[in-house]
Amino acid sequence: MNNPQPQPKRRLWIGTIILMIVSWLGSVGQSSAAEEDQSSGGAPASADMPTSWEPTALSNTDFSIRRRSTVELWQDRDRYRDAVLEAIRSDDLETAERARWVQDRWRRGIFAETSPEMIQRLAQLEPVEAIELLLETADFASATIAMSESIGTLDFETITTRVAITLDVRFPVYARRALRSGREHDLFEFLNVAATTKELAVCRRDWANLIGAEAHEQAFQERMQSWPHSRSEPTRCLLAMLDGDADTALQIAEEADARMRSEPALDERQPAQTREDAAKSMSLTRIVRMIGSQWKELAEDSAHAAREFEQKPKTIETWTEAIEHWSDALIAASRCDDVQLERQAVEGLSLPEPRTPSPDRSSRPEATEDIEPIDLAAETRALAWRTLLIHGYLEEAIRWVQIDDPGDAAMIASSASKSQRAIELLDFEMRQTDTGLAERIDAAIEAQRQLFEDNGSIDPNTVRNALARSSTGLAPEVESLFALMRFFLSVGRDDAAWRIADRLSIEGLSCRRGTSSSTYLVRDYVLLSLMMTNRTDWIIRLGFRDWETEPSLVSQSLIARISIIDDYQVLMILSDLVRSHAPHLTPQDAFRTACEIARGDQSDRQEHADWIPILAQSLRDGSLRRRVNQDAQLDAFFQPHNRVWSDLFVAYGRPDLAEPLLRRRASTGDLDAMYRLAQEYRFASSVSDEALNQSFEKIWDIVATPQSDEDSRFRDKVVTGIDAIAGQVRLAMDRGDQQSANQLILDLNAMACTPSTNVRQHIADTLAELGQFEQAKSIYQTLLLMTAISSEPSQTLIDLARSFQGFTIKATKRAIDRTESAVRLEPDQRPTSLPPGDQELRRAAVDWFDIAFAGMLTTFEYRPQIYLIYPRLISRERLEIDLAERLNGPDGVTRISDDRLVKQVKHLQRLDRMDITTAESILPLLRQASLDEVADQFVNNILEAAEEHLQLFPADAMIANNVAWASAMNHHSLERALELARRAVALEPDSAIYRDTLAEILARSDRPEEAWMIEKGCLLDDPSQWHLHEQLQRFQKLSKPR
Repeated sequence: MNNPQPQPKRRLWIGTIILMIVSWLGSVGQSSAAEEDQSSGGAPASADMPTSWEPTALSNTDFSIRRRSTVELWQDRDRYRDAVLEAIRSDDLETAERARWVQDRWRRGIFAETSPEMIQRLAQLEPVEAIELLLETADFASATIAMSESIGTLDFETITTRVAITLDVRFPVYARRALRSGREHDLFEFLNVAATTKELAVCRRDWANLIGAEAHEQAFQERMQSWPHSRSEPTRCLLAMLDGDADTALQIAEEADARMRSEPALDERQPAQTREDAAKSMSLTRIVRMIGSQWKELAEDSAHAAREFEQKPKTIETWTEAIEHWSDALIAASRCDDVQLERQAVEGLSLPEPRTPSPDRSSRPEATEDIEPIDLAAETRALAWRTLLIHGYLEEAIRWVQIDDPGDAAMIASSASKSQRAIELLDFEMRQTDTGLAERIDAAIEAQRQLFEDNGSIDPNTVRNALARSSTGLAPEVESLFALMRFFLSVGRDDAAWRIADRLSIEGLSCRRGTSSSTYLVRDYVLLSLMMTNRTDWIIRLGFRDWETEPSLVSQSLIARISIIDDYQVLMILSDLVRSHAPHLTPQDAFRTACEIARGDQSDRQEHADWIPILAQSLRDGSLRRRVNQDAQLDAFFQPHNRVWSDLFVAYGRPDLAEPLLRRRASTGDLDAMYRLAQEYRFASSVSDEALNQSFEKIWDIVATPQSDEDSRFRDKVVTGIDAIAGQVRLAMDRGDQQSANQLILDLNAMACTPSTNVRQHIADTLAELGQFEQAKSIYQTLLLMTAISSEPSQTLIDLARSFQGFTIKATKRAIDRTESAVRLEPDQRPTSLPPGDQELRRAAVDWFDIAFAGMLTTFEYRPQIYLIYPRLISRERLEIDLAERLNGPDGVTRISDDRLVKQVKHLQRLDRMDITTAESILPLLRQASLDEVADQFVNNILEAAEEHLQLFPADAMIANNVAWASAMNHHSLERALELARRAVALEPDSAIYRDTLAEILARSDRPEEAWMIEKGCLLDDPSQWHLHEQLQRFQKLSKPR
């Protein structure tokens, strides 16, 4: 935005001074000797400028003196800044005006040494725009002065906000330029002035550490006192934690929480929402204690607070507060092994007795006096059951969940392998599946039609009753069927699940939310429910029914979400392609083929590989574009910059078809295409290293080109530039040029000081890929603290903790969790030896994930099963780390006791009665730790649960196979395992996996010849599986005479 035009009376002298400055800096020889001396940038001559300067010089009757005085003030800021500030406050208008003009030059970074070209550019910009230009040109010293001159002005907050955004995006560019130009300390001085956020404070600290600068922490702490408490307190706490000063961090957190408790926002007279928002920010002490593993203190304080609220008169507010504190108490008590306090917390969170949900308030059992669970806020009820569930208190959690959604309660029971309980919650008799299911579906369809009619009624009472029955527009009977459908899928009853999905996807079955004029097909809700399963084939199959002339926009959008290209319009383009080359197909079949091409999973890549060259040819000759050219919205998919088709070709393993498209994109300045091309050339070794290096360098040069509001095309492409530098590192390593590689890695470390947490993480992952694990670990550790210590909860912490676990896999060269149902390693082949440093790294990773997940139970809503799945992953990892330490401790000395291991094993089985993963991959290690009885009992419990399950679902071959394999891996109850394996093979005789399990059990039962014959048949059916070759060789050796 340009400056406002000066008033007419000011234009003459302002224009004169600007013209004078530009011409003076361009050619000095046209001035008098005295003026030449002034314009040289030195100190003014004493004859022209007295040592004690007076503001009246700016309003002198002699124009030359006024002009020279203005220039002298502007030229020597260090000497005359106070004088300028004094002159600005002058009562003389011209004096104040000229002084403000001088300050405006400084606020734009215009000084005597500034080039004429830059003066002209900077003078046309607003101060914040000028600062950004100075940063882009690496003139950090001028940018620092410009920022300093804005302090105290009305627009300083606006300037700092925009500069913070700029640094968040462009800091890596500035960091590299500072390093390469020797201006590291200039950039630090700028950060000293510009650091007004938590992220920038960490950026400033890390940059000081990198360049070895004196951080002047005391002065910076004093400046933070001017920040709002909500910003300064988390920042001070974070900086203390980063310095390893946990005591100071805790003190700051406690003071912050005490201040918040005294704020009037928590006054009972304030609105409930105001008090709730204030309470959400009262978390610093809790966060610091969780990060520091101060579980005992947190448990005791939380329990004490919960009891205080329980002693108050029973109200919704006091019950809510008690639940929140009991939640923290349970989380902390379970982690410090305070069994008594854990029991109290469970009691405080539990409902007194099982609840039967009912829409009739009078029929619901009482909770506490006149207050019932349904009266609590939904997030409070969710906090209670989630806290109970993640700690394995399944039934206590289900009692809460079924108040809101019996279907969700059933899915929780199913995920914990309590199938009978799930059936009870779904109110369904399995023996009546054939007849009872049809009746239930018919009743649900009729209920949905009635609800749709009531929502469209002209009678307000009818509409009101319909809204009371369902706020979503879906009849409760239909929503119950969705839960039953997903349950059937989870227990192998795909036939029954399909009957539900198919019948609810009929023509004319619609829903409407209240009085909304918009209507939706129930079929689209079927697709949405199937998104929670792995039946993407059903989603495609149901997405375009025979009674439709074209797929609905909702169905296209949902199918696009399971595709390589998340754009529903691509489906229609591919559908046109299929119809043009296979005219015999119905519109529905052509659409399904198009969806499968777009989905691109392994089976799709095998079945539809022939369509990829056809697509490439139709793009080259323009035939596909001509078929869809009537739709202007689709034209963008045929422009050179579009990446849809090249991404699809790469996904199908055809980079040769993607290369021409990538070249076209690269020719338009698409940096992502340029980078991908360079990567493809590197993998193919089709160009020289020098050419590749130049390609990567060109990408960075484009990213680093000074950006402005008028030309900001590459402003946000910094990550691509970072990837290009990583490409140069790999090239340098490949050719053995370690010196160049080290310099580039130093650049990456400097860029990692960025205030952007996303870019920091990207650099950390990049460094890990380059083998720089220590640097990556350090970045991650800072990142985790930056994200955790915040006044606002964030999903980012959970995502970051999961990424940190992924990093530890690379750093320790170990897989953390095994989710496959058949880990094919013998117990003595599983790696259990981890160096102490690796053990601590993995332990830190799982602790962070635990803190992130348990600490934000009210913040984000996952599918109910996630509150069992994530705790299982965490517990398995902890158990595996403890076993590694137990088995590899020096001279048998270990801090891992039998009781600790047994507790973890029992906790895992509370989370899932049939925990196959633990049984097959961890129990053999437990046996190595001389805990055979514990392992045997675990397997016995799994077998017992499997038998109960198979009585209800005798056709569930997967459960039979997986339990058989788990038993075999522990060499336990082989006869029962053999029976289960034979059952699985009888149900699915074509499955090579199930027959392999049967062969494994026969081999372990001293029947290797039979095992060899079965395995030979498996290999014939699936010769690509290397594991089958290994099994065959092993069984053959066992078959030889011994």
